Amino acid sequence: MSQTCTVWVATTQISGIYPMKKAVLWKFNFATKKWTLLKTKGQMPVELASHTLLRCGHHLIHLAGTGVPFGINKSNTVTSIDLKHLHWKKLNCSGELPLPIYGHTVTKVGDYVYVMGGTTGYVYHMEVHRLNLKTLYWEHLTKESNEWKYVKNIPVPRYRHEVVHLDGKLYVFGGGTGVDAYSLKKIPAFDIDNHLWEKIVTVPDIIHGFPKPRKCHSCVQMENEVYICGGLTKELCILPCLWKFCLYTHKWTKLSVELQIPVYFHSADLTQAGCMYIFGGVTHYEDKRTNIIQKIWLKIPSLLEMCWERLCNLIEMEKYAKDKTVLINLGIPRQLLDRIS
Repeated sequence: MSQTCTVWVATTQISGIYPMKKAVLWKFNFATKKWTLLKTKGQMPVELASHTLLRCGHHLIHLAGTGVPFGINKSNTVTSIDLKHLHWKKLNCSGELPLPIYGHTVTKVGDYVYVMGGTTGYVYHMEVHRLNLKTLYWEHLTKESNEWKYVKNIPVPRYRHEVVHLDGKLYVFGGGTGVDAYSLKKIPAFDIDNHLWEKIVTVPDIIHGFPKPRKCHSCVQMENEVYICGGLTKELCILPCLWKFCLYTHKWTKLSVELQIPVYFHSADLTQAGCMYIFGGVTHYEDKRTNIIQKIWLKIPSLLEMCWERLCNLIEMEKYAKDKTVLINLGIPRQLLDRIS
């Protein structure tokens, strides 16, 4: 999530019985609480369901996903947009490209982006590919092998899971298929150096035990701690709970708070200050979607952040987006005023 506290949403607007596709990019500013529909140039991708969008400096990178008709129109292309000039550009990648998929994950580690899991609409996968962002060359890291060390801990194929990175390992949380959701008692972990899988046995919360198996949830990472929220169970129950997992001790802790509106198929991200924002999702199984934003501080914010948040709740910041003289005269630091732009 950007330092200017802005969230970017790429989506497909649908209308009619036989839907027309229109890909759009929205920007939401947390200071002004205003949505802006951006006018972009170039060919924007239309596979915007169960896709991935990665922020790299002043660029957003879109990778794979499905469009209309869902599950049939799929992609494995990589497209980027320059957020300064709002121009989309298809990246010409080479090497061992992943299949056209959706419901996968992307995780940035240094100059590499790791793509894991997903589905073609018919077959679920747990393949791992990585893209070198400098050379745009793809590598397939989980090629078929008969060696026991490579196959003994391979996790069940899945989609709509979540992945984080720490100390050279990719940790996989949940996920499932169209009819199943997978346990969080054992966490699959992939070593990005030797390309071996292992299973991490986790420690339950002393009171609440383990989180329920889930898919279509969200996940953010704050240093060595992972926070998962929401999601859908195998029994089609939409979960309101928030859980914390320590990547060092492998212990689960259930938080005392819950989502005000339980959702799945949502997205979440974390600000540098430690505030998690949750956007959208489905609120009733296959029925109703929402465009609300929910938030929670995962750590005690600094006094500066507390004061700024209070000020944004008291003042209509949008009035000062073009002329910030009044706010400057009030003594508000310029690094905070930049968030209004």
